[in-house]
Amino acid sequence: MTPHIHGPDIPPEVRITADGRRNVFAFPFPIFWDSDLEVRVGANVLVTGFTVFGAGSAKGGAVVLAATPKSGRRVTLRRKPAPINADDAQTATA
Repeated sequence: MTPHIHGPDIPPEVRITADGRRNVFAFPFPIFWDSDLEVRVGANVLVTGFTVFGAGSAKGGAVVLAATPKSGRRVTLRRKPAPINADDAQTATA
């Protein structure tokens, strides 16, 4: 049986209003891989232009944006839902 990793009871999303000076934004929830994190500036989902630090840590991490967002823009960091594996779903209901 595969062991389960338990993370803290923290919502998997943070929203930060940019101040126009900083480009590093922290998130307090765990992710397994960099690709588990969705990064948005305003309504735009970024696919490049950032680096994720802290994947694999139960304490969360940070995102460094290549371009500093303008003051007042919302930066959203959200853990993507894990894909559901049919085998896992059957095991959970057995």
